[in-house]
Amino acid sequence: MKYLVTVSLLFFLTGNATGQEASGDSVQLPQLKEILLPILRGALITNDDLRLRDDYLKRDSMRIALVDSFMTDPFYLEAFGKEVYDELAKDPPLWKLLNYCSQLLRPLSKEFAPVAPNKSILKPHDLPGETNRPIRPPAAQPKFTKMPDKLRISLNTLYNAAFNAREFYDEAFREVNRDSLIYGFTMLLTDDEMNEKKSVEELDSLEKMGEEWSKALADILPRFKMGALLAGGKIMARPIDDLLVAGKDDLFSGFKLEKPSEIETELGKVAIGTEANDNYSGRYFAIIDPGGDDKYQLYPTYGGQITVIIDYSGNDVYRFVNDSLYTFTPTAKTLIRRPLGIGGYKFLIDYGGDDIFNGDDFTLAAGILGISVFKDYDGDDTYITDTFGPASGAMGVGLLMDFKGRDTYNGAMYNEGFGFTGGLGILFDKAGHDNYLSGGKYGDILRYTDHYITFSQGAAYGLRPYFSGGIGMLLDGSGNDLYVSDIFGQASGYWYSAGIIYDASGNDRYQSFQYAQGAGAHMAVGCLRDDSGDDVYFSKGVSQGCGHDYCQGWLVDYSGNDLYSAYDLSQGAGSANGIGAIIDIKGDDRYYVKSDQNTQGYGRPNREYGSIGLFYDGAGLDHYVGGLGKDSDIWIYSTWGIGWDQPTDSTKTK
Repeated sequence: MKYLVTVSLLFFLTGNATGQEASGDSVQLPQLKEILLPILRGALITNDDLRLRDDYLKRDSMRIALVDSFMTDPFYLEAFGKEVYDELAKDPPLWKLLNYCSQLLRPLSKEFAPVAPNKSILKPHDLPGETNRPIRPPAAQPKFTKMPDKLRISLNTLYNAAFNAREFYDEAFREVNRDSLIYGFTMLLTDDEMNEKKSVEELDSLEKMGEEWSKALADILPRFKMGALLAGGKIMARPIDDLLVAGKDDLFSGFKLEKPSEIETELGKVAIGTEANDNYSGRYFAIIDPGGDDKYQLYPTYGGQITVIIDYSGNDVYRFVNDSLYTFTPTAKTLIRRPLGIGGYKFLIDYGGDDIFNGDDFTLAAGILGISVFKDYDGDDTYITDTFGPASGAMGVGLLMDFKGRDTYNGAMYNEGFGFTGGLGILFDKAGHDNYLSGGKYGDILRYTDHYITFSQGAAYGLRPYFSGGIGMLLDGSGNDLYVSDIFGQASGYWYSAGIIYDASGNDRYQSFQYAQGAGAHMAVGCLRDDSGDDVYFSKGVSQGCGHDYCQGWLVDYSGNDLYSAYDLSQGAGSANGIGAIIDIKGDDRYYVKSDQNTQGYGRPNREYGSIGLFYDGAGLDHYVGGLGKDSDIWIYSTWGIGWDQPTDSTKTK
């Protein structure tokens, strides 16, 4: 059989060389399938063989429709990161942005479909399960005085919208216990760095507690009304869009304060700042600041706080404090946190300056049981947090958009484009040489003593076997970027979830250890796509285009002189009925592996059928060390694996 496959491949190699050469330097997206399908036919693999069934298990109510689409169509998965990047690069109004995110989160279950509110926030809305219930106006309208009329009217509209949005938010929890959801999610999404010093009995007790809460949430989550949550976010977005369109000059025309003006309202303080260096500390509903190097010390309000901050300029420092209630569990000898700031709607728009964003857990564009959107338009910014944020989503949307500057993102776990159950987390960075750093705190005590769980940088996670995961995406436009994660990161998915990285250009470095760089584990998908630049990829294993256990794992690099280094089960490896592929279209590339047994086009037979491993390198003079790959050659050493390095001179083979 291997002889027939090799002869068939040689036929396709020579027969299709001219067509591929004609494509020239600009290999466009639709051509990826055209390039791969001849290889698949030559290896006696059909296009249908790349489809994974999406019904191995009964679909739970949290399954996101896109995840099933990715499992059955890897070419759509490969294209999706760029599709979302192009949409966000247009910088649409907030309400359109949230409408787009709502569509990405569309579940398979009809009863969880997003609710589209009417244009007028003062008219009745269709809530899930109800018919045109009128929205109550606020009990008392605050008196916004000593400010221009346009700013006063805008704040009044924003305040009214917040009350309407809060009605929708409360509706989302109408059939569930909010405290139980917050406590359960906190239990599942936080860790203790001292766990590695706990006894086996203590760790076993913690595991049993997590198991109990997982079962409880599996019963609670289907009754959470995601459509109402999303509708409330879009209601809040419209008056914010109006403020942003008006702009600083229009809102503050002929008006200047000597010191910040603050007023207490039912929703929290409202503050109008000055051009000087202002200090804000407390619980705020809205802050509009025209300029200056400002300092923010922001505290949450329990039960769905709504916060809107617009800062027009200055090198600002933001500190997000997440007050917590603690419950001591004697059996596990540990404190379980219940952060007060989980949930609600949070919007932050910063137009310029070298800013520092420092937050506790579940802050910095963390959309957990809520919606959180941060936009920063200019400046060399730093984002620092621990767990779940920035740009993380769980039963909600966490979106961070940074348009310009040399930025640094630093977190420990569940960061930088992470999606948990029912969640969408997107980190979008349009330009600049950026650093994405994650890990170093929460040890992977079940497998290693010197490595850390990260689940960051385009990563997603579901709670096996109870409910499916979310979608996590990291989208970077340009710049020489550094990506550092450890275990689970850089386009990785776990349990019916999708982790995606798209990097458009730049000489980038990707460093991780395991389950990374286009990897799926246990019925999930992961895809890393890099369009151009001389890139460096390093990971130990289950990485660089690896699908393990009914998964899709893809690494696609379109151009550049790239370096790939791995140990085992990497560089186009399929395991336990998974599909793994590494595709490099153009460039003088180098490939290093430690094992020649399960890398560079390896598909291992498992259960009732096999796994598929695809390795393809297009034009360029390439160098191989450690594996079976060779420049301008074809190699087949497993039943469903294939490696093909296209000859540099495509009119002949070596």
